[in-house]
Amino acid sequence: MIALFLVLAACSGKDDTGAGAGVMVSGTVTSPDGSSADVAIQKAFGFALDGTGLLYAASGAGATCAEVATYLDTDTVEYDPTPLWPGGTCNLFLRFAYDAAAGYDGLEISGSDTLNPWVISCAMDDGVWEYGESNGFTDYFYSGRYYQGTARDGSAAFTGAEPDMSVAVDFSTFDGSFTYEEMQAVTITGAVSGSLVVEWCTDLGSTGLL
Repeated sequence: MIALFLVLAACSGKDDTGAGAGVMVSGTVTSPDGSSADVAIQKAFGFALDGTGLLYAASGAGATCAEVATYLDTDTVEYDPTPLWPGGTCNLFLRFAYDAAAGYDGLEISGSDTLNPWVISCAMDDGVWEYGESNGFTDYFYSGRYYQGTARDGSAAFTGAEPDMSVAVDFSTFDGSFTYEEMQAVTITGAVSGSLVVEWCTDLGSTGLL
């Protein structure tokens, strides 16, 4: 499993994504030097327990609860993330705190909330996931440019009560870096918005992240 900042990317081209049926959250993010990726979220999975919740939103139409849980599991060493999202797209991740007594209905998390950061992971431009070695680690690495960052602005609003969860998101700026390149701060921009209808995924409770 690639180091958890907390999420990663997957393979193929853009043929399985786009503003078609099933896309809940959409947008395009671009780096200052012109690299880009689409946010085309088609599947979202969540779980909450005792005041802590997890949410993973995937651009891959074939993403499942079990695949996401395996990918995020802190004990997973090597994992091919291809089912979770195509190359040229981004996924979103959130680990959040809420009032266990009141639930998460009505919870709002701003993009600038450093205690509950929205993480974006982008397999940018063209590329595929390939098994290989980097810095002494063997895993699946994206052959294109791989970006991870957190939302700087915008907001997310939760509705529903366990096991129902919906989240309206609206972001435009993310701060992070290109993981496989010389580490330097890179800001990507682009309107990312929509409403996630989240599938309750109890398998997330065994990932070691709660």
